[in-house]
Amino acid sequence: MAGITVKEFKAAMSDPSLLAVFDALEINAGDAWALFTQLDRDGDCEVSVEEFLEGCMLLKGPARSIDVVSIKRDLFSLQEKLERVLTDFTDVKVFVAQAYNMGRAT
Repeated sequence: MAGITVKEFKAAMSDPSLLAVFDALEINAGDAWALFTQLDRDGDCEVSVEEFLEGCMLLKGPARSIDVVSIKRDLFSLQEKLERVLTDFTDVKVFVAQAYNMGRAT
């Protein structure tokens, strides 16, 4: 993937013209750095230019309350699903242990 490496991004963060762009978009440098690290999902220290620009546009301005409510709802739903999976896994673990112990007893 051709994109921005972490080394290039760090160097660019000292460029006054880039900082002016971030300022015009109402994005502070810390948020831009956090965005870069979040977008680097595979850990290769590189983010595509398109992804970074799209992410910057999402950072522009405050989050809308409806966005926050939607994210909270999604997180709650994921938590419930994870708890069900954990319960199912525990049940399977108990079943396997019982089956193993029954096999050893015979």
